[in-house]
Amino acid sequence: MNPTLLATLIVLAGGLVLTVGDLFMLKWTTTSVWKIYAIGLLFYFIGDNLLAQSFRFESPAVASIALVVFNVITLALVSWIVFHVPLSKGQIVGIVLGICAVIMMQIS
Repeated sequence: MNPTLLATLIVLAGGLVLTVGDLFMLKWTTTSVWKIYAIGLLFYFIGDNLLAQSFRFESPAVASIALVVFNVITLALVSWIVFHVPLSKGQIVGIVLGICAVIMMQIS
């Protein structure tokens, strides 16, 4: 498999796992149940491990930025779809600029 494609898939999986961790941490802030906190930490650990694995195929700067941008996009979409939080024009522009940044780093 193409190393860049493999790195991208690993980073996307890591970003998705981090988003799940974020959702557990959000739940923990309203319940203070330590098991929910521990599950959130576990998802963070797995997501960061996936990021570290992607470093074998992609530069750390590109992989880290791609993971953060994907995590922000998925969190924004979850907030919009699940919690009905509207996205402002500035947030949408920020997401688009983040995607452009990842693309620019990939092609340079």
